[in-house]
Amino acid sequence: MNGAIWIAVVAAVSFLIYLFIRNKVTFFSCFGYGLLLTEIVLIFISRKQPLDWNCQYFIILLLLICLGGRGCKYLNPETRMLYYTGMVISLLSTVSVAFLTNLEFLSIMGYLILGALVSFVSLGQMAVCNRRSNEGVGFIVAILALFIFHRAMIVCGYANEAGIKLTIDLENVIRAGPAKGIVTSLQKCNEVKGTLSDWQRFVNEDSILVVVPWMSDPIVYVDQNTKVSTFSTINTPTYNESLLYYWDMYPEKIPTIIAVEGWNGEISVDKNTWIMRWVEDTYTVHEDGEFWRFYRKE
Repeated sequence: MNGAIWIAVVAAVSFLIYLFIRNKVTFFSCFGYGLLLTEIVLIFISRKQPLDWNCQYFIILLLLICLGGRGCKYLNPETRMLYYTGMVISLLSTVSVAFLTNLEFLSIMGYLILGALVSFVSLGQMAVCNRRSNEGVGFIVAILALFIFHRAMIVCGYANEAGIKLTIDLENVIRAGPAKGIVTSLQKCNEVKGTLSDWQRFVNEDSILVVVPWMSDPIVYVDQNTKVSTFSTINTPTYNESLLYYWDMYPEKIPTIIAVEGWNGEISVDKNTWIMRWVEDTYTVHEDGEFWRFYRKE
């Protein structure tokens, strides 16, 4: 809804500007550069305000597809086939993600990217046929600049855990382990460094491991050459009785060590959860690292 309101307001203001200076600017050029300007402003507003602008720009993909549909009739048969192929693949991918995942609506819209790209072909041809090539080029350049600026400025990943939203606020780079080279917060760099140290001290290569944080980062499973004990390593695992059924079916997967996220002996996982009650009832011995507690059987 926020994205739709953003586009509607920019379109209305762009039309008013176009009415006053129609001899100097076209509506679509004004609209495109209006979206780019407001995107820049909103990104920097989100830096200090509780405004989630990470995925709002995906609404533009739907806008491009709608606009591109108007120019389909101007395409020759070969180019029209390219347009239809890209659009069908994009739409089917989006529908598949909608049915098979629990992603939010805006994240699902990101899979319209191929449809938006082939829409540029349609928009460009429509502008040429209507003798408005400058208008089409201006709009396309503005939208491409918007996407490039957004992806260059917005942080999606490790640094979000520390409240960092923009790349200009990133603090350090991970220098060891599988995540080496990722730019993030100083806090996350220290966590990765401490996790590597904990794994080297407490986890053997022949261990059968299950990791129990509140939100799992599956990359920790490759910090050592261990066997994975769970049936899933996605970042939102389900820790319930289904694990017991899984281990009954595959006894070779029963964990020999369980790593629970914490800080110098203070675990961060709720002790009233099923997994923590089961761990503390089953694994009686534990050792504390810097960022993890490691449970073992006697």
